[in-house]
Amino acid sequence: FARAVREWRRTTHAPLAQRIENFFIWNNNQKLLNAAQSRLNQVRIAMKVLKRVDNNDILFHFENAEDHLREAQGTHKEAGSLFRKSNSPDESLGPIKKSLELLSLAYEDFFELGKAVDSVLPRS
Repeated sequence: FARAVREWRRTTHAPLAQRIENFFIWNNNQKLLNAAQSRLNQVRIAMKVLKRVDNNDILFHFENAEDHLREAQGTHKEAGSLFRKSNSPDESLGPIKKSLELLSLAYEDFFELGKAVDSVLPRS
């Protein structure tokens, strides 16, 4: 009986528990993606107000942030579709990790964008 329980845990319970954990991570990532999108929208408005969109360094980092965020949202959506299929937990974990890596790159771009904007603002 103990072997049967151990085998059930290994083949059924453990993968299901991992898929549930992945789902919770994936679900919470939506909040992070929404926050990043909001920040990007705020930066877009600030760039228009400051009329600094002609600065190549600023544009470079803004476009990179846009691209990274768009890719992060795409891989997040891909991970979500994998939950609808019967698959191994590792299959959904890959896109979740990729989405978070891209989100991290978007925030690095935000940081660099902030430095670039700061460098062109007049000092008092």
